[in-house]
Amino acid sequence: MKISARQIEVFLAIMEYGTVTAAAEHLHVSQPAVSRMLDRFEAQTGFKAFVRSGTRLKPTAAGLVFYSEVKQVYKGLEYLNQIAVEVRDNRRGYLYIGVFPALSNSWIASRIRDFLLQHDHVLVSIVPMPSAEIVGAVSRQAMDIGITAGPSDDPGVECRPLAELQAVCILPSGHSLCRKKRIHARDLSGQDFVSLSSLDKSRTRIDAVFDQLAIRRNIRLETAQASSVCHMVASGVGVSVVTRYVAEEYAHLGYALRPFEPAIRFQTFLLRALHRPYSTLADQLLEHLTRDP
Repeated sequence: MKISARQIEVFLAIMEYGTVTAAAEHLHVSQPAVSRMLDRFEAQTGFKAFVRSGTRLKPTAAGLVFYSEVKQVYKGLEYLNQIAVEVRDNRRGYLYIGVFPALSNSWIASRIRDFLLQHDHVLVSIVPMPSAEIVGAVSRQAMDIGITAGPSDDPGVECRPLAELQAVCILPSGHSLCRKKRIHARDLSGQDFVSLSSLDKSRTRIDAVFDQLAIRRNIRLETAQASSVCHMVASGVGVSVVTRYVAEEYAHLGYALRPFEPAIRFQTFLLRALHRPYSTLADQLLEHLTRDP
């Protein structure tokens, strides 16, 4: 059994208008054409959909059951039509962004917020992950946009500078170094230290400064999340060096924040798949991400 879309249209027209004549007028076809289509419909389905009552056609119990199901399908089609309009007008979509942990909080939050305020039915998924994993995901087109702590030479990825972030030192409240207005790397010699994961490129930059000065820290804890670093410092586990954005976002935890020397500036990068066609939504999100602070 295979019912045609035209047969369904005839069935619905008769259900809603009650007569072959009215259904034919609605469909802009002849009455005999409607009658033939109804006969084929009933032959295809194997049940009687209508019985004649004077000049009108009344639905049978089977016809009413089928009508209920058809209406549900048509409601679904109407919904899909509305979705199509929203997609066309860039009012609906899904965007997947990979962000290295040190930048996955306050910096990106304000930019995403403004974008979402302009796009009610767009879902943005932000996934913190190490920069190396972001490069791979963007290259194989598993995500729309990547933000990393270092450049990429992957041939399948377009890479451009995004923002420069400055590092600061955070200290537990009451720490002996809180009396200093600025913290030099040498001040942290032998100090308990909370660090980002070794897979994070910003960790590599921080470690390089201490290594160049032959300064040994007592690394007590590693975590993949910059927010976790701040919580650990606030709880007294140790000191750390993080971006100013992150430090200021979690300053309510009560730790002390000091400028750090020698200066560490993190250049972040925006990644896109080189050969992937991009939607207008993705382009609009990029505008928000690349705006001035």
